[in-house]
Amino acid sequence: MSLISELKRRNVFKVGGAYAVMSWLIIQLISTLVPALLLPEWTVRLVTILLIIGFPVALLFAWAFEMTAEGVKRTSDVSLDESITSTTGQKLNYVLVPALLIALFYMLYQQESGPTQTEPELINYTNIETTQSIAVLPFADMSKDSDQEYFSDGISEEILNVLVKIPELQVAGRTSSFAYKGKNQDLRTIGTELNVNHILEGSVRKSGTKLRITAQLIRSSDGFHLWSETYDREMNDIFEIQDDISKSIAEALAISLGIKQGDTLVKHRTDVPAAYEAYLKARAAYSRRNEGMNEAILHLSEVLIYDPNFVPAWALLAKTYSIVPYYQGNIITGFSETSRDEMWDHYIPLAQRTVDLALALDPNYPETLVAQANIYKEQYNYAMADRTYKRAIALNPRDADAYQQYTEVLIILGLTEKAVQEARIANTLDPNVPILMNVLAWALVTDNKPVEALEVINKALVIDPTLGSLYNNLLTANLLLRDLDAAIETTKIRPGMDDDRRAEQIQFFQDFKNEPALINDHKTWLAVQFFRGRSSLAAIKDMDIMGLIIRLQERSRYGQFQAVNGLTSEMWADPRARQMLDYQNILEGWQEAGFPSHCKPIGDADFECTG
Repeated sequence: MSLISELKRRNVFKVGGAYAVMSWLIIQLISTLVPALLLPEWTVRLVTILLIIGFPVALLFAWAFEMTAEGVKRTSDVSLDESITSTTGQKLNYVLVPALLIALFYMLYQQESGPTQTEPELINYTNIETTQSIAVLPFADMSKDSDQEYFSDGISEEILNVLVKIPELQVAGRTSSFAYKGKNQDLRTIGTELNVNHILEGSVRKSGTKLRITAQLIRSSDGFHLWSETYDREMNDIFEIQDDISKSIAEALAISLGIKQGDTLVKHRTDVPAAYEAYLKARAAYSRRNEGMNEAILHLSEVLIYDPNFVPAWALLAKTYSIVPYYQGNIITGFSETSRDEMWDHYIPLAQRTVDLALALDPNYPETLVAQANIYKEQYNYAMADRTYKRAIALNPRDADAYQQYTEVLIILGLTEKAVQEARIANTLDPNVPILMNVLAWALVTDNKPVEALEVINKALVIDPTLGSLYNNLLTANLLLRDLDAAIETTKIRPGMDDDRRAEQIQFFQDFKNEPALINDHKTWLAVQFFRGRSSLAAIKDMDIMGLIIRLQERSRYGQFQAVNGLTSEMWADPRARQMLDYQNILEGWQEAGFPSHCKPIGDADFECTG
């Protein structure tokens, strides 16, 4: 008997085929579960290695041993008359054929639903002005134990997200609307402050699976009730309630939506009430940032166990992973720049895998695209970040968060006028939000508009005087105005600064006031803005500014943004300036987004800049 025939008789080929197909399916399953269950990145590699090691073992076992009526025996001890390998082979077919069919259907599904690889089309931004506008105030939690606030807030935000899909309706941003939570303020005043002519308010009472949701639409100019309704439903009907409320509002405002009977404005649903409830908890935790980030990840993992096809959960998980290192530093003891780099090395690949899974389900979900653009930004791929933010905004031109993130890329690229424009759109969409106001202030100071920046900063500080990053831009604006007295006052009131560092910076600015000739020296003043008192005045006078900027760039992902705009012609002549921008692929970003006014391309692979 030939070797091939004997291998067939002993079912070695069938065992190998079944093992290979089952191993492939296991790897696909593990790849899907890793981000959802927060497993380490190396889990897929470990499982793959173990399965590869097990392959020859399985073949050797099939060759050396045989199943008999008395159990497993060595093949050499079983006569051909006693052998039942043909029966065993038939049983293997029952495993191999279904496994092959499952693998085939999975590959066809991936091919059919996977993200397209074509370059995204750049679409002009939608005009955000409209004659009809509305603010959705957070619904009151009327549950028996008042422990369903996350749920009532989530319902309010979901209705808001449905309303923003109506092109003719301007909807105030979530953060702006939710700022009035718990405040018994006149609705006419709220309408004036948010610049909307209608307000939706209501309440939610949840008991087990029973829901009672009341909603009322009010004209803000005179407080007149245009429409009200009460819904007594089951949790399973939550999306239908959102649709009903949104369509009723549209009808009351006489907006032509072009919605046919049976159409729905809620495009991504989950049929699992527990998944939806966990998703609302995750969104509430995400909005808190800082310690809420880990809580959001846990809740989203729960959502995806319930419903692995719920696109909004994958998208939010991807966004969380893409920014979490910025907030982990606030909750991890002993945080350092080194550990931040380690966190990026961990979270960015995790975010990318999560984005890929989300895009496979819906390649055009805007929130997923924002997460992808965030990843590109952290990888210094500013060209693709620019392109992807634009695509996300084109799909949802009323997402203030997308404009904010895009503004940061433009600042890094030195496209300051464009950055100011995008930041203003974000603030128009969601006014009176300190973090959005702070990004606008950042864009204004980089565009050398310190007076306008001060107006924005002072307004934001009234809303939230604890936001530390506001004081960064306040100090920069003071320094641009050469106002050392204001810089000293800013240092005195800045929160989160230890006493020694505060005293050191104040003394530095005091010493600088005694050197008026240096105030008009751009190179020295640039050093002051960068160093801000971390050295003596004598050291500043002779400091290697380019060396300092490069050291800052190595420490911070945003270390180069001031340099793009602030270098003198002499400093641009330093070859290290070009090396600094090459390190972060700035030229590719400029080729996609446009060049700053003081830089121009030379051919296809070079550029020059003036001071």
